[in-house]
Amino acid sequence: MSAVAFYRDQELAERIYSQIFLSADPKVTSLEVIDGVGLPSAGVTIDGTGDTVSISFSGGSASTQVTADGEYVLDVSPGVFCVVKVTDYANLGATSSQMTGGFGSVKNALFSDITAQEATDGDVETKSLYVKNIGDAINEFRLYLTPSNSGESYRIDGAAHNSVESAKVVTNFAAGEVRSFSINRIVDSNKALTATSLTSAEICYEAHYASAAVASSKQTFSFSVESRIYEIDPGFEKRVTYHCVITTEVSDIEIPLQSFSSRSRVDLVGYEVPSFFVFGKDASARAEEIQSDIDSGRIKGAPIYKQITNLSLQSPAFHQLSKLAEDQLVRIYRRVLLFSGATNETEICRGLISQIQINENPSSSSLQIAAVEEIDAPETQRNSKLPAVISASGTLGGGLTIRMMPHDMRPTDRVYYRATSYEVEQVALIVNESSSSMELRCG
Repeated sequence: MSAVAFYRDQELAERIYSQIFLSADPKVTSLEVIDGVGLPSAGVTIDGTGDTVSISFSGGSASTQVTADGEYVLDVSPGVFCVVKVTDYANLGATSSQMTGGFGSVKNALFSDITAQEATDGDVETKSLYVKNIGDAINEFRLYLTPSNSGESYRIDGAAHNSVESAKVVTNFAAGEVRSFSINRIVDSNKALTATSLTSAEICYEAHYASAAVASSKQTFSFSVESRIYEIDPGFEKRVTYHCVITTEVSDIEIPLQSFSSRSRVDLVGYEVPSFFVFGKDASARAEEIQSDIDSGRIKGAPIYKQITNLSLQSPAFHQLSKLAEDQLVRIYRRVLLFSGATNETEICRGLISQIQINENPSSSSLQIAAVEEIDAPETQRNSKLPAVISASGTLGGGLTIRMMPHDMRPTDRVYYRATSYEVEQVALIVNESSSSMELRCG
């Protein structure tokens, strides 16, 4: 005997169901399967012929006589029943009188899914539950909820009612009357996640009638508990910032950065003068002759290559401007905060100040600094692996320009793009307040 129906709203427009009937067959004419409780997922046959509707499966069967349009309950056993609705009694089963299939859970009928974050932090969700007596008057109605997994608990009107002995008790529940209850689902922090994604809670009741008959049922409300949390590798970068430090006569000072760019290339800057010892001549005079020969191109010493970096940065108005001067050392650092909480800092470029320029207008002012670094060219060539390439474009001369995310690259490195080897001729790093990229010019 099904004694009550559950709803989510006071207007009784949103009925709460436990199971839904799934079938590939044409449905029985003028018959709708409204709900199921405790029914199997396959092997269920529902018939509707004449004035009889029936359900059968390997675990039991039930039938009822119908006399008009409306809802009917097929009670198989305590806690196992099916609710059907006849929509046109005169045509019941006229075209199709039988269908087979199974019942599946109705997900989120009352509660939303428990997310992985809620399972970690804990959560309390409150819903209103409206219960309508769809049968005879009930002397005593007992309502309780039981969770299917540990780490969850339920409250009815603020108190724990999780068994028939400790149930919420309502007396004199009249036929057609509606009673409302407040239901809390409490999720413990660090709740163990389930191996399967679908879990459930059961809302249970017992109805005691004046005739001494007792009806009891358990209706299942299904929802998901996420079975996994996508963890971020603690070694991944969480935040990257760039910092500019200038060494003055007094101390190192950090200036705020709006943007900067550095461009590195290898240039021939001169020749190493060969050393000769000549008898009978003054050494200094011989050196002058050699230098003259080099200047005229008659002889050449060993070529001298340098890696030259031009650094250009822009800063908002800077109150310590008076401390800056040419030939002071400028360094740019890349500071990384990892998801583990650890930080690391790497110097990515440096140079001696060659120019300082102030730009002012009615709405803002800024400071621009240019610096140059000259170091010995790399002695060995590296084979470097390209990170994710943003774009690439070729030139008529066979060169290649690659734009990518910042990476450890230097002039003379050899890179491979689309199975072709290129030598890096220039490396440009461009950083502003919203983005950063690196550009390689290759030959």
